[in-house]
Amino acid sequence: MGLFLFFTKYAVGQSVDVQFVENPNNSDCANGSVCYVIQVRSDDGGVLLGNSSIRFTYDPNVIFFDGFSQDGATSGNYLNTGTYTDINFTSLPVCPGQNYFDHSYDGSFAGDFLISIVFNQNIAFPYCVDLTSGEWIDVSEICFQIIDPSGNPMLAFQGNENGPSTAVDLDGTGFNDGTNSANNKYLNGSFGHYNSIALDNSCNCTPLIVTENSIPISSGAIEAIQAIFSAGQVSTNGTVIMKAGNEIDLNPSFTVKQGGELGLIIAPICNL
Repeated sequence: MGLFLFFTKYAVGQSVDVQFVENPNNSDCANGSVCYVIQVRSDDGGVLLGNSSIRFTYDPNVIFFDGFSQDGATSGNYLNTGTYTDINFTSLPVCPGQNYFDHSYDGSFAGDFLISIVFNQNIAFPYCVDLTSGEWIDVSEICFQIIDPSGNPMLAFQGNENGPSTAVDLDGTGFNDGTNSANNKYLNGSFGHYNSIALDNSCNCTPLIVTENSIPISSGAIEAIQAIFSAGQVSTNGTVIMKAGNEIDLNPSFTVKQGGELGLIIAPICNL
């Protein structure tokens, strides 16, 4: 972890909550990806957001991201696995008078993710986005590769929940107020962790990839969200139906005995 800025241990009276919500519209279990939106709000009087960092951990045996982006850097940025999309508190022209640089993020360490939001002090008020409504505001969307569709991603924000960010939380979760002074930080509010990869249970319906090399293969249906690989055998009078979302790969040694039946179907699985 190495990006970023900012904080001292002082705080103003208002607080900022942060949470994960899954975005099933962009999650694509058939292609092995799941997407989460990070949201913030202040329901006790917070108004403007200055320099801020959001740090969270996750289980890399369940979901995985590999990328690094520092706004304005000429080298060192890369994205191998997953996607990161700024939504608010960024330079994207969603409304006039945007007051922020593009987000920087460090997802280069498996299981650890750090986001930096940087206020652009060269642009005058009014702010494009503020916290006055008390409603949840989207910060960014992060899409991960799914490693284990039945596992718990254990997305958990790091820092001092329901209290001031402290000296040991320099790379944790914390939010400056609109003065952008490290002496005027919001308290951290509640941390809405995420402990389910449910995707409305669509990712849990069957494995991503199935390898079936039995001789003979038991009669019946074999399903996989992404792919089926087989070097097995369909026996005489056996009936095997293979259905996968993207690929069915039969090894040259795969055989169907006389009288056996094999059906191959490429189609979405689990109503995806």
